[in-house]
Amino acid sequence: MVEQQTENALMERLSELVSRAMEQSRQLDQPILVSVSEEIDPIDPLRFFANSSSYASERWYWEHPDEQLAIAASGVATSNISPAHSRFSESKRVQQEIASTAIVESAGDGQHPGIRFFSTFSFDPERKPDRRVWRGFPPVYLYVPRVMLLRQGNRHTLVFSLQVTTRHDSETILKSSGDLYDRTWEALKKEIQQTRPRVDTSPQPEDDQIADTYRQNVARASQAIRDGEFEKVVLARHRDIRTSNYFDIPNALDRLRTDYPGCYTFAIARQRSVFLGASPEQLIKQQGKQVSAVSLAGSIRRGDTPEQDAELAGQLLESAKDQHEHEICARAIKEALEPHCAEVTAPHQPELLSFSNVHHLYTPIRGTLSNGSTLFDLVEHLHPTPAVGGYPKDHTRAFIREHEGIDRGWYASPIGWMDADGNGEFIVALRSAIVSGQRARLFAGCGIVGESDPEQELAESDVKLRPMLAALGGDES
Repeated sequence: MVEQQTENALMERLSELVSRAMEQSRQLDQPILVSVSEEIDPIDPLRFFANSSSYASERWYWEHPDEQLAIAASGVATSNISPAHSRFSESKRVQQEIASTAIVESAGDGQHPGIRFFSTFSFDPERKPDRRVWRGFPPVYLYVPRVMLLRQGNRHTLVFSLQVTTRHDSETILKSSGDLYDRTWEALKKEIQQTRPRVDTSPQPEDDQIADTYRQNVARASQAIRDGEFEKVVLARHRDIRTSNYFDIPNALDRLRTDYPGCYTFAIARQRSVFLGASPEQLIKQQGKQVSAVSLAGSIRRGDTPEQDAELAGQLLESAKDQHEHEICARAIKEALEPHCAEVTAPHQPELLSFSNVHHLYTPIRGTLSNGSTLFDLVEHLHPTPAVGGYPKDHTRAFIREHEGIDRGWYASPIGWMDADGNGEFIVALRSAIVSGQRARLFAGCGIVGESDPEQELAESDVKLRPMLAALGGDES
């Protein structure tokens, strides 16, 4: 039984802070963000994400089970959509401006965990967007949620944030906040409702055409690499599935976090659509001056028996093609970090990173910031890494734009969060799908080098589609 905390302490503290923020807003002539937190008894954040859908179209979910971190958020306290050409610098400016004046306090004895800025960038802002698929998912988006439930280890914290301006009176602000507090606890007390979507994954006429196009693109890319146009490119494909009712998003997230505890399970709901997935790939993490990144390139399926699994893992470690693909990715990440860091270190040889469905080649890369660069600066210089784009960037991005034939939108893009001090983490949005009503589009990609075989790359992309197919209730075959 989930017990509601007392509302009085939080609302009393919020009342005090709103009055202070309104005076500060008058003095500075700008909005002021106010954030109040309270410690609560353990509650699964997925429950809040699922049950707040009735009153909040804007929602966020993020979980890494192995790191005992989960965040669920709903509503918008403040947001910013920047022009595509200045999306990183403008996001950096807005985040710093909001953080510099924010009023942040705890309503109890516990410490406020800090504001979270959630941010997402599309894969390629220069590509013409496919609004049938990605309506409501702009090239860049930065926002602070109204309500956030944060689980860090055994600590559970509920955070309420709002933007105060002189245009609103404190009574209206507090009335609205009190109503939201009550609705939040109603959502937290409800169990997650289970549905049984009837998902159609039977072969469609377009599936063969998509497969043929992918084979042709792999062959074309391999030839371009052998001709010296670039070293590596990542080509993506999609698969569309349908249901006669609606996809069960909470159940899909629960299955992903259970089946892939070493991955980042995520979901972003906007305008009646949800982008979700379970990504194995960290793009960049910052804590103070210490940053870490991951090269994750080169993969092979898991075996059906321990003996076959070990044999496949050995094949991956000894594969010249996969080692070459991985080396390009690790080299490019180090090159991107070096201008911002006094020191960048990485092992000389990749390790094996295994998930329930696939083995990957993996290299951790670490650095120490030296010139005042921020997390947004690092994201800008890293994206897209050769693990999702290619090398060199400009040539391969042009090749993808010309030949791939689909709008990746937020697939293979940087998504993540940061706090007011600039610490945070971005991942690469892989193993993902965009769900809208009764339709879902799933994405997967493979790294192509000169030795790539079209049939093998198509088979590898099928393996990478299976986690989302299974999570959404479809046939994995």
